[in-house]
Formats: sequence, structure tokens, C-alpha cells
Amino acid sequence: MADYNYTLINSTESMTKPRRRSVIFMLVVAIIFSYETLKYRTESDKLARISSQLQIYIPFAKNGSMMKDEYQDIKTKEESRIEKIDDILDNKYKNHMKSGDKHVHDVKKVNIQSKSELVRLENDHALESSETLLTHLYVHIPKTGGGSAFGLLLRLMQGIFKNDATTKTPWKYRPCQQGTQTLTTFPSGFFTEFRKTPCNLWMTEDSIENSVKHSHAYTIIRLPEHHVVSQYFHCKEAERHKKKEKMPALDEWLDHHVNRMESKNITKANFSLPKPDKYNCYDPINLQSYMTDFDQHLSVSDLQSKFEVIGIMDQFEKSVCVISIRYTGFVTPQCDCTDQQRHRSLIRTDHGVQHHGATFNLTDDQHFKIAKLTQLDSLLYGRAALAFNNQVEEIEEEFNIVLCQTPQLN
Repeated sequence: MADYNYTLINSTESMTKPRRRSVIFMLVVAIIFSYETLKYRTESDKLARISSQLQIYIPFAKNGSMMKDEYQDIKTKEESRIEKIDDILDNKYKNHMKSGDKHVHDVKKVNIQSKSELVRLENDHALESSETLLTHLYVHIPKTGGGSAFGLLLRLMQGIFKNDATTKTPWKYRPCQQGTQTLTTFPSGFFTEFRKTPCNLWMTEDSIENSVKHSHAYTIIRLPEHHVVSQYFHCKEAERHKKKEKMPALDEWLDHHVNRMESKNITKANFSLPKPDKYNCYDPINLQSYMTDFDQHLSVSDLQSKFEVIGIMDQFEKSVCVISIRYTGFVTPQCDCTDQQRHRSLIRTDHGVQHHGATFNLTDDQHFKIAKLTQLDSLLYGRAALAFNNQVEEIEEEFNIVLCQTPQLN
């Protein structure tokens, strides 16, 4: 041992400073890893998770580029995730011991290796919990295809549980539509089940800022210009909009909101304020940024942390597939195009609207006004597109698949 130490000291003294720091850092990581190995040797599942997580530090140490605060930040996040897993495992183990269930495998031996394994465990835990847990939240931004996304999510779930004889209903759980229910009223103001099936994902038109209880969040972002036009024509043409006959021309409506924004220094829409106009229409001032609690300081990485999936409407069907996978922990055949290509798109609801954001021809002046109203939303859309691409790649790598661009439903 003494000879080994002497050799190591001589070797490090002959190195350049960056190289020396890199070697020392790797030694520190090795010591930490050894400590965790001894600490959790009697619990093989914890050992496997910690050892796999520590591997992410090695590439940074090799080139000596990781700073102390960066290392600590990653280490803290991983420790928090591992702690969360352990809490769920402990609760499940205690529940099974209390019930005397001999047919359920010993969950203390479960080895969590992926997000999908974890979410399946979380979903089971939510069903067994005595309280209603907001495990999954879908932030429905108006005019971003929420109705169609909800319908597709239900269709993608068909068959996941049909061969499971332990369920009292065809599904173990399901998403539930809450309309415009405020998140601050959860759980008292929310459904706990629908047609005897427990809810564990709730879709509602409210800002994510109002939720402090959810574990996973999902949403879909739309190209801002298309989004604003769609808001206008919904109020102008949709049968459900009672004041559609009184809606002004598009230019007048845009002028009204540009004046509001500039005269009152408004940066985002806000549902807690009175309606923005006498027509009872939407507030187009960075509405998507309000719903996602976005500002210019949030990075792509921040969005990925805030939303388990932040889809984009340009890849609508693929976005819903990704939401379905992260929600259930399963890949349905309709979403998997590894060995074949599917091209049939889904039929979306239009609420009786003839003009749509992506097809309506705007004047240069209208383009300019909408750009003013959605400057922050445009920034959000660009970063959301990058975040979504990362989330797709993560799933494709985890399952070793290629996700479909336009899933085909049978």
C-alpha cells in the first residue's frame, strides 16, 4: 500500500495542474462511490441505483471541466430523486406487509433503472394511497389542441390494462378532464374517479404557477402567431362563444390588446384579472408564457425540469405519444415506428371554426401586431422545441425505438 501511495504522489507531481485536478477529482468520486457501496451493501436495489447515477460524473472528471458547484448541483438532484424512489418503495412495502399480500413481489428488491419503471411504481403508489395525489398534471393552454390531445391520450391507453385480471374496471387509472378548474382547489374541487376508474392525471386550463402538489407536468406549445389567430377566430366563429356576433374585426381586436399592453405595461395574460375585453374573449398577451410560468431567464434545461413533457403543436401526434409514454410508463404500438412508417394523422376537433391559425393569411401589419403581443411566447416556443427534441431522444434511447411522427390509430 505504501509503494502504491509513493507511485501515485510522484505521478501527480509530474502532471500539469489541469491534469492533476482531473485525477484528484476522479479519486474523490471513487471514494464517494466506495462509501455508498459499503453503506448500501445490504440493500442491493439502492446500491444499483447509486452506482449507476454516480457514473454520470465520470465524463466530466475526465476532461477536468466540472466545477465544484456544478458537481454539487447534479449530485443534489440525483440524491433527491433516489430519496423519492426510496420513499415510494418504503410505503409500498409497508402497505403490502399490513395487508398480508403474499402474491405481490417484495418491492424492496425492485431495481429502478429508468424513468418508466419509476412512473409505473408511482402510479401504483397513488392508487394505494389513502389521499388523492396529483401525480400527473396536464396544463391545458387554450387553443393548443387540448381536446384532441385528451381524446388521443384515452385512445392510446386502450388495451394497456385489458389483460390485467386484478383490476375491477377495464383500466387501473385514467386521465380526467377538469375544464377550467383552478389548481388551488385540488383535491376538493377535482374528480377522484370517472365511471368507477380512479383519476391520476388531471387536465385543466390553469397556470402551472398555481400548483404546488404535482409530481409530473405536461403541456403542448403552439406557434405564437397561429395561436393568437386561433384565439380570435374561436371567439368570432365558435358556436359555444355567446358573443361571437359582437366580435370586432381582427385589426381592431389586435389594436385593443397592443394598447392594453403598452399603456398598462402588461407582460403576460392573467386569469385572475377581469376579462381583457367586453367580448369575453381570450387575452392574447403572451398567454402561453402565463400558463407555463415562463420568463426569459428560463433555459431549455429549466423547461425540461418544469415539464416532464413540453410538446409542440407542429408535432402534435408525436407530442401526445411522448406524454402517454411518460404518463403510463408504456410504449403503445401506435407510437412505435421502429420497423415501419405510419403516415395517417388524427382528426382533431375544430369547435365549428372555419378559419384556423395555420391557414389564415395575415397582412404585414397584423404580423407586426401579433409579434408585439407574443414576444415572450416566441422565446418560449423556440426553447420548448429544443426541450421536446431532448425528451424524444431520451425516450428513444431508453426504449431503443423510433417514435412515429404521425401515429396511426386502428
